Amino acid sequence: IPVASLYNPTIKKFVIAANKGIKLYNEFGKLEQELYDVCSSPVTFICMDDRQRKLIMGTQQGNIVVANFMNGAVMKEADDPHDKDVTAIFYVNKDKILVTASWDHRIRVWDENDPEDVVLLRQIEDAHHADITSVAVSHDLSLIASGGSDSTVHVWDFLNMKLDGVCMGHTAEISAVLFVDPYPVLITADAAGFIKVWGTRFGRLHDRYRCLFSAQNLSVDENLPATFMTEGGDEPMVA
Repeated sequence: IPVASLYNPTIKKFVIAANKGIKLYNEFGKLEQELYDVCSSPVTFICMDDRQRKLIMGTQQGNIVVANFMNGAVMKEADDPHDKDVTAIFYVNKDKILVTASWDHRIRVWDENDPEDVVLLRQIEDAHHADITSVAVSHDLSLIASGGSDSTVHVWDFLNMKLDGVCMGHTAEISAVLFVDPYPVLITADAAGFIKVWGTRFGRLHDRYRCLFSAQNLSVDENLPATFMTEGGDEPMVA
């Protein structure tokens, strides 16, 4: 069963991760290559490096595996894997740094530029009380955002790994977090369809970690067109 997919515009191929391996498809959907047992345990998350030549995979055993995108050859692995499933990986292009999250409640920062290993640099213990579901990094703001299955959103200083702020307002599992570099803005989404926009540090003081805008995606409602959202009240609003 496929668990993750992405498109590589450099080589014009789709990659799909399923079980311990990957499948490569061309732009027309034709299967070109199927690679089995690339990882020692099932893949849980995938992303690419800055040059889109490496496929970076997280696994159920907590490992981080870096492979050649074209042939699946493993290039290196984490020198100190997570204890549980990797749930999110964010590649910081400018620094060749990886930030990962796991069901072990840790957020870790890694050096991907080392030729031999994915080297652990620092980590946050017990970043959330519940499972961590998503992670994002702002290079411009030097911040890490993480979302949890308990609807919490935490924002951390990238260098000292200290808590910088908490975004309160979601009531369902966080499904995505995203910074809008270079602006002091964070966007979050949850499993109930709510999308929220937050101010962060380096923005206006009274907007820091305050919800600036909230909307709900109502496309799952069969009585409304797929393009409808709502803000605040009961009246639908076209997105």
